[in-house]
Amino acid sequence: MIGSYAKEEDLQTEEVASSQIKEIGYTASGKAMYIRFGNGSVYRYSPATQEDYDNCSESESKGKHFHSVIKRSINATKIHNG
Repeated sequence: MIGSYAKEEDLQTEEVASSQIKEIGYTASGKAMYIRFGNGSVYRYSPATQEDYDNCSESESKGKHFHSVIKRSINATKIHNG
């Protein structure tokens, strides 16, 4: 679970139906998105906006959105090995 690795108190998370992504989260105070992948790895993407999170959350394909938008435009830090 992302909450085990993210320290911000305002973290909101949701499990998602995706073959690649299992959970996504966002924290306004940290201006960061968190993504837990199918292999258990957790990454922090920053700086991110509420809009970045909402667009991913609402996308029909989380994996396609991740590869075409998030991975290309937001800096990533691995915070947990799967």
